[in-house]
Amino acid sequence: MGALQEANGAFGKVFRSLNIIVRMFEFLTSFIAGIERLESFFKVLEEPQALPLENGNTIDTVEDSRLSLQHLTL
Repeated sequence: MGALQEANGAFGKVFRSLNIIVRMFEFLTSFIAGIERLESFFKVLEEPQALPLENGNTIDTVEDSRLSLQHLTL
């Protein structure tokens, strides 16, 4: 009976240890996916591209230490 209880306790410890690994694996994959999305977003922000509008106007990009928007439509 003692050997059975000992085996049961050992199985419980191994099961809890593997459960922690599985839970952390799920967290890490979610974390890595978030990092990859941020990386692709950062790459898009690094290379702004001015696209011509339908009526031929263009967007002028001016780099400065302040933010100014005029006639903005989203």
